[in-house]
Amino acid sequence: MCKEAGAWLHALPNKMKAFQLSDKEFRTSLLFRLFMEQPIPAGLRCNCRSHPTIDKRGHHLLTGCGHGGCRIRAHDNQVAEVNRCLNYLNIMTRKEQRHLFKEFDPNDNHIPDITLINPPASPMCAVTPLLFDISISSPIDGLNRGGDAYANMSSTAAKQPCRAANERAKAKENKYRPLCTPQAGRPQRFSFLAFIYETTGRIHPKSLKFIKLCCDTASIHKKIDSDSIYTYVLKRLSVCFQKSMASTVSERIFALTTPSTTYNQDHSFDIQYVNSEQPF
Repeated sequence: MCKEAGAWLHALPNKMKAFQLSDKEFRTSLLFRLFMEQPIPAGLRCNCRSHPTIDKRGHHLLTGCGHGGCRIRAHDNQVAEVNRCLNYLNIMTRKEQRHLFKEFDPNDNHIPDITLINPPASPMCAVTPLLFDISISSPIDGLNRGGDAYANMSSTAAKQPCRAANERAKAKENKYRPLCTPQAGRPQRFSFLAFIYETTGRIHPKSLKFIKLCCDTASIHKKIDSDSIYTYVLKRLSVCFQKSMASTVSERIFALTTPSTTYNQDHSFDIQYVNSEQPF
């Protein structure tokens, strides 16, 4: 793994929530990093659409399963943390800005995760504002099918760094390129950068390069060494990512191994009661 993926291991816990992991989150993250088995009962099946047998290391729960909204929350947590870090680096942002492309296409509903109003000048940002779309990819194929999907990976694919991140970045760029490229009757109004994570914690090189550029620019105004700012931001992003991944695995295991309980509201008497699948 790259050193950026393990930045959370060098983050000292303090009063800031950005650097805090619970014991359970730390254990789950460490097991995942060391490719060790999570506390998942043998033969446990997921309740997502394909109902696969969950692999013992929990990879299916991270990116192969969208049930329960855990994957969406993990994505939203990363969007929020990236946004906070950009604001710390003196970059003004807007989250999930709507109707950016309606002027040229009334049916266009693309919503980037973050719009950077004043990004630092670079070849990655030909015009401003700069649009960020954040995504989490997995280097293991076939996770939606469950089981030991990684057992079928070729050694060539397993040894190729950033393979999944590169593929996801290319897909995002193909999605936004027609919208951010000047065309007849439509000048270029935006630049685009795909901010991609892998489930290992690795961040795409282009994303890291842009973060480093932002840190270099911020160091001039903050009067702080650029490398110190870069290390601080990487630790924040890394801790938040591990917290999100660990919470996803823990919440899904708990949901799958605990009897289902639903809460309904009796509006006639304004009394909350509980319906359980288990007989009393």
